[in-house]
Amino acid sequence: MSKIGLLTLHFGANYGGTLQCIALYKILKGYGHEVDVIDFKPEYICSPFKRLLYNVSSLRSFKDLLGLFKRKSSASYNVLNQNLCHIFDVHRHQQLSFTKSCNETSIAEIAKSYEVVVVGSDQVWSSLVRTHLSYMGDWTPSFIGNLYSYAACATTLKFPFVRKHKIKNLLCKFCAISVRDEYSKKFVQQFIPKNNIRIDLDPTLLYSFDEIIPSKTVLVKYILVYVLGKEIPGGNKKAIDRLKNLIDKNIKVIALTIYEENVSYADETIKNASPSEWMWYIKNAQFVFTDSFHGEVFSIKFNKDFYVYYVEENRASRIIDLSHLFHVEDRMITNVEDINGSFKKQIDRDDFKKAKEASLSYLKEIK
Repeated sequence: MSKIGLLTLHFGANYGGTLQCIALYKILKGYGHEVDVIDFKPEYICSPFKRLLYNVSSLRSFKDLLGLFKRKSSASYNVLNQNLCHIFDVHRHQQLSFTKSCNETSIAEIAKSYEVVVVGSDQVWSSLVRTHLSYMGDWTPSFIGNLYSYAACATTLKFPFVRKHKIKNLLCKFCAISVRDEYSKKFVQQFIPKNNIRIDLDPTLLYSFDEIIPSKTVLVKYILVYVLGKEIPGGNKKAIDRLKNLIDKNIKVIALTIYEENVSYADETIKNASPSEWMWYIKNAQFVFTDSFHGEVFSIKFNKDFYVYYVEENRASRIIDLSHLFHVEDRMITNVEDINGSFKKQIDRDDFKKAKEASLSYLKEIK
C-alpha cells in the first residue's frame, strides 16, 4: 500500500468541496493506503500585468471580450456566514488527517514525503491565471512520485494561450488522468488529445456517509432549497409557489444557505448546518430545488425528486453533463415555466451502479 497525499479544494464553507474530499479520503484509506489531505491554500496571484495578459490571451473572439466585461460589471456578492467557516473547520478536522499548512512555495517540500499525490476532485483545473498552476503539479522542485488526478473538473475550455506549452507539460506528468465530466475531458484534450482520459463519478457518489449522517427524526415534510447563485428567470419565489401547488400548498419550505441573509421565500432559513446536517436535509426532503452541482449529486444519490437550474455559465457544464449521465434531463430547467412536476424518466440505478463500479476500479489501481 502507498502513502498518499490528497490535493483538492478542501477549504472554506463549501459543502460539496468538503464532502468530496472526505469521500475520496475515506475510500483511499479503505483500500489500505496511508492518506493525508495536503493542507494547501493558494496565496500568490499574478501581477496585474500578467493577469491582464492571461485573461486577454484566453479570449477567442470579440464576443468573449464583451462577456469578460459583462461578468465583471454584473457581479454581485452575498455576505458569507463567518460562523459557518468555523463549523466547517471543526467538521473537517473530525474526519480528515492533514499535513501542515503550505502554499505555492512550500507545497513541494510537503509532497516529497508521499509516494503518490492524487489531485481532485472538484474544480481544481478552473483557475489558470495564477502564478503557479499548483493543482497541475507546478511545484519546485518537481514531484518525483506518482501523480494521478481523480474526477478533476474544469469550468471553461478557454485558457491563456501563452501558457499552453506549460499546461501541456504539466498534464503529461500525470500517470493517469480522470476527469468529472465530458466538458473537462474536452479541456484536457486540447493539450494531450491522444491520452486515455477517463470520466469518473464525483467521489460523493461512491461513498455512503452512513456513519456521519445524523439519525434524527423527520418532524415535518418540506421542500428543500439550496441556491448559491442568481435566481432562475421568473424568480425563485414564483418557482417555489409553483412547486407548492404541485406538491402541497401547505408544505414547509426550508432553505439552506452559506450566507448571512435569510432566504425571503422560505419559511425557515438554516445558516449553520454542518456538512453532515446538510446531507440529512437533502436525504429527508420531499423535493429539492437547487442550482448547485452537489445539490443535484446528492439528490441523485438519495433518489430524491428535484429540479436543478443554472444561470451562470461556470455552473452550466457540470450540471448538464451530470443530468445527461443519469438521463434526468427533464429535471434540469431554465425558467419557472418549465416546472410542471412530470418527470419522464426515473434515475437509472443500474447506470449508477455501473458508473460507480468503474470509478472504484480506477481508484483501486492507484499506487
